[in-house]
Amino acid sequence: VGSTTADSTEGTGGAAKSGPAAYAASLGKAVATQAAAAVVDPTASEAEKPPPTAVKQQPFQPGATSKELRRFYLAWNDHGTLKCSLSSSAAPGSEQKSQNGDEKIRRNSSSRSVGGRSDHSSWSGTGRVVVDYSRERGPTSVRELRAPEGLVHGSIGPGVCALSAAGQCRRPESLVVHMANPWSRDRTSFKHILPVGETVEALVVSRHFVAAFTSPLRYLRVHTLTGVPLSVLSLSGDVVCMAASDDLLLCVTSAPGHQGPEPYLEYDLFGVSAKERLATGGLPLSPASTLRWIGFSAEALPLALDSAGVLRALALSGGTPLLAPAAGQWLPVADLPEGGARLWPVRAERGALHCAELQKAGGEPRVGPLHKLQEVRFSLPLGGEELVAEKVLQGLLSEHLKFAIESGILPSRARQARTNKRKQGLADDQSALRVRAY
Repeated sequence: VGSTTADSTEGTGGAAKSGPAAYAASLGKAVATQAAAAVVDPTASEAEKPPPTAVKQQPFQPGATSKELRRFYLAWNDHGTLKCSLSSSAAPGSEQKSQNGDEKIRRNSSSRSVGGRSDHSSWSGTGRVVVDYSRERGPTSVRELRAPEGLVHGSIGPGVCALSAAGQCRRPESLVVHMANPWSRDRTSFKHILPVGETVEALVVSRHFVAAFTSPLRYLRVHTLTGVPLSVLSLSGDVVCMAASDDLLLCVTSAPGHQGPEPYLEYDLFGVSAKERLATGGLPLSPASTLRWIGFSAEALPLALDSAGVLRALALSGGTPLLAPAAGQWLPVADLPEGGARLWPVRAERGALHCAELQKAGGEPRVGPLHKLQEVRFSLPLGGEELVAEKVLQGLLSEHLKFAIESGILPSRARQARTNKRKQGLADDQSALRVRAY
C-alpha cells in the first residue's frame, strides 16, 4: 500500500518531503490551513484572499512501504507479502542512521524520474526477497529469492510474484516472474526484457498476466506470465498506480494538462482475456486529498481509498442505489476513523476493509512483528435508519457478486476447481513424458 501526499517544503529552498513523512506533514498542514482560513477577513476581496494550497498526487505501488530502511515491504495484500532485506554491502559507504536508530541506506545515485514526477529509486548490491503466499500451503508457501540488481518494484498475486529491475550499464530493464506452483518443475521463473529506453513506473501481477506501465511513452504493456505479449496500450496521462484481480486490471492515471490546486485522476478497468475496457472515467477524491490505495475485494470489487479516509467502490452491475442504470459509478462505502491516519489497508472481503494498525499517524507498518488487522465494515452514508442502509449495501454486494460470476471476471468455485484439476493433469502428463523420454 503506498501513501501518497502533497509535496511540502520547510522554509525557502527546503527539500521536498515524500512518503510517510509527507503524509504526516499533510495532516498538520490541513489543520494549519483551516486555522488560517478561520482568521481571514470575510470582507476581503477575492484578490486579497490567500491562494489555495496545491495538492500533488505522487505515484505509488499499493502495499509498498518506504525504501529508506533496510527492511521494507515491496507488496502486501490479500495474496501475501513481499519483504525485501538489503545486506550491509548493498550500498558500500552509504550507511546512515535515522533518529530512532534504524539503519538507512542511500539509493543508487542514478535517480529515476519523468519530468520530476516520480522518485522511484533502485539500489546496487546484494539482498533477498522473502515471498510469503497467504493462500498457499506446504513448502511453496514461503520462498526466499535473491533480489535482482537494481530492484525497483514488486507485486504479488495468487501463487505468483513479479519483480522489476532497472537497467544497468545501458542494458534494458527487465521483469522477473516467479511461480509458486509452475507448470513445469524445470522452470520456476520467467524473465521479460523490455525495449531499450523504457522505464517501469508501475507493476502488477495476477493469476494469468503481468502488467507494467512504462515511461517516457506512457505504454501499458500486458504479458502472459511466461513473457508472451498480450497487448500494448498508449495512455494519455502519467501513471499513479495499478491493481489486478484474476482477469481484471485497474489502472489509475493523472489527467493530462490539469493545472488545478487538487489532483484530477482518471481510471480504466480492463478485462484482459477479452481485451476490452469495462469502465473508464474520473476517479472522485475528497477535497484537498490524494489517492492513497487501490485494490480489489475478494469478490473482485474495485476499491479506492483517499488520504481523507473515504473508501469508494466501483459499482459494475448497476441498480440500487445508483441514480443511473449505467455501470462505472463510484460509491462511498466506508469512512475510516481519524481519516485512516493510523490504519494501513491490506485486503477487503465480505463487506469489510482489513487494515494493519499503525503506531503513529501517517506511519508505515514495520517488517518483522506480527501486525494486528482491524476490520472496518462497509456502510453506505444514506442517512436514516441503519438497517435500511445495511440492506441496500448487502443488495449491492450481492448483485456485484452475481454479475462477477456470470460475466466470468470472478470464477465460480466449481469452475476454479475444474481449472486447477486440468492444470494438475497437464503437469502430470508432462512428468510422464519426461520419464518416458528418460
